[in-house]
Amino acid sequence: MECKNCHTPLSSASLYCNQCGGKVIKNRLTIKNLLEYFTETFLNYDNLFIQTFLTLFRAPEDVIIGYINGVRKKYVDVISYFAIALTVLGIQYFILAHIFPKVFDLGTLTHGASAELQKKNTDFVMEHQSFVFILYIPMHALISRVVFYNVRTFNYTEHLVIYLYLISQTSIYGAILIILLSSFGIHYNDIALFISLPLQIIYISYCLIRLFKLNLKQFMFRFSIFLLVGTIFMIVFMLSYIVILYLTGNEHYLLEN
Repeated sequence: MECKNCHTPLSSASLYCNQCGGKVIKNRLTIKNLLEYFTETFLNYDNLFIQTFLTLFRAPEDVIIGYINGVRKKYVDVISYFAIALTVLGIQYFILAHIFPKVFDLGTLTHGASAELQKKNTDFVMEHQSFVFILYIPMHALISRVVFYNVRTFNYTEHLVIYLYLISQTSIYGAILIILLSSFGIHYNDIALFISLPLQIIYISYCLIRLFKLNLKQFMFRFSIFLLVGTIFMIVFMLSYIVILYLTGNEHYLLEN
């Protein structure tokens, strides 16, 4: 018998390959063992994803600082967790667009050019959310590096790791929440603005307090700086957006709005 992955010779009693670590599969693929594999891989409490997801709520520093300090096997690594979040966002968009399309209907909220512009913005963000997501994290990491420059010696790459985990986490539970509330007919904009965004701010604030070991006074000071620096970044972003509208010939949306 040999490993089907790397073709290393194995004994008949082997359960895993001693060369590549792959599991030895002896049975043919059936619906039953496929379901068993799915249950074992994704629903088992001992599964790394479940452990990572729960620990990022209970003790985020154990996952994040552990990874920064070299712990790589205890939890899902940061890139894989980010990939899972992107997958979940893709599933969220598919479900909302094809099962609950009315949650994107802006006709009841705004009218005229304003509705058209908001619809274009929403469609663009949702269709290219993976790209927006990828840009979103380096920006937050840069702001965080500026805000926490003299609190713990995390470099920019380590700040990237922090926000890859945190924003991936908020995206995963946020997608679940958005799908659930959309099934009750609640508009996407209402969920994002009044539920998802506040929860994201609360969760990330909680994690930063634990990661940087801040008391309430220290956190409020840093949070104020974060808002100030973030506002500057947002102004630059909006100016860039306006320039892009003019360069693409869509400046009439701004004039009509």
